[in-house]
Amino acid sequence: MSHNLFTLTESHLETGLLKVPVGYCVTSYVDPQKGLFYAGYPISWLVDKDPLEVIYLLYRGRMGTEQEMGSFRQELERRSGCSPEEVTPLPKVGVGNPAHLFASWLLTLERDRAFISYEEQVLEWIAKIPAWVGLFIACAQGWQPRSDLTLPMEPFSWHRRFVAAVGVNPLAHLSHVISLISILHFDHGGGSFSSFIAKNMASGLASLLSSEAAGFMAQGTYRSAQESRRSLDNLFELEAKLQGDLSPLRVRALLEEKLSKEGTLAGFGHPLLEQEDLRAKILYDYGQKHFQNHPLIQLAHIVRSEGTSLLALRKNCHQYPNVHAINGALLWAAGWTYPQYLPLVIGMARSVGTALQILYERTEAGQGQGLPMVQPYYLYRSR
Repeated sequence: MSHNLFTLTESHLETGLLKVPVGYCVTSYVDPQKGLFYAGYPISWLVDKDPLEVIYLLYRGRMGTEQEMGSFRQELERRSGCSPEEVTPLPKVGVGNPAHLFASWLLTLERDRAFISYEEQVLEWIAKIPAWVGLFIACAQGWQPRSDLTLPMEPFSWHRRFVAAVGVNPLAHLSHVISLISILHFDHGGGSFSSFIAKNMASGLASLLSSEAAGFMAQGTYRSAQESRRSLDNLFELEAKLQGDLSPLRVRALLEEKLSKEGTLAGFGHPLLEQEDLRAKILYDYGQKHFQNHPLIQLAHIVRSEGTSLLALRKNCHQYPNVHAINGALLWAAGWTYPQYLPLVIGMARSVGTALQILYERTEAGQGQGLPMVQPYYLYRSR
């Protein structure tokens, strides 16, 4: 028996499908009050886990036993070595949006992946994407790629594979911050912009790699993960104007000026949440614990408080900071001083949940036959 899940009215048209149900997501969901859940577990319960444990939870819908995790790690380990063509130094990357350039490079690796089972494509993606993103960043910076990336990583570590591939100095907190931010961004329900774009591609039976390339194109857009970059740029702009004066009144005055000019504050508001983004709270707390004397972290906390207070005075306004308000500042404090690659780092994590959602939609949904191609219906309206 069919149940009425949603009443569609004309007011829902041309709203970006916000809160309009279109299918099932078996990996995660967002509660307006409690925030993000992975397979029923609140995100706050998972932040201290190894990223592979969280990936397994998204993959299987439950936490793995010690034996299962050992087998899963070995499955990824044997797939983690890159082929010689994947580690060949890239041609001059050029100037442009790094996420879009990375997507273009991904497509050069396409080969015959469309003929491999979706599950094999997903496992290969999870095993290789940290090295691929790290390699791309290293080449974009003009650094010499590591020669040992062709070898499997033993034992396999998802976040450390990325740090090693980039070749940056593994500062005390950097690996852990990459782990933490990755866990918080692995998934975000079925309708996040980049995941939705990638799943649309996959519905046309594109390979996982081509579908994920489309997702990275979406990650690089102004309204998606670029918000982390804009939030960080705003902090740099405030820092330059403040010249060491971190008084809340001075910060509030500058925020009020920016708000009056632009109408919004980057990193504030969330269409699905009615409280502060719990992912943001987790990162703010981490920054306060480990980098409390870093000026950018101190400023981010003042902006959090004053921005929320200012936006609360506006009607129908999402007043709380989201995770993008603090992503960049925390990475910067941990030693990652390459803000242009923020969409890539976030996209690297989100692509894991996207891959697992695609695996469900292509192999389990539709009674095991896979979902049909996405073809929404548009009403005609004369001008």
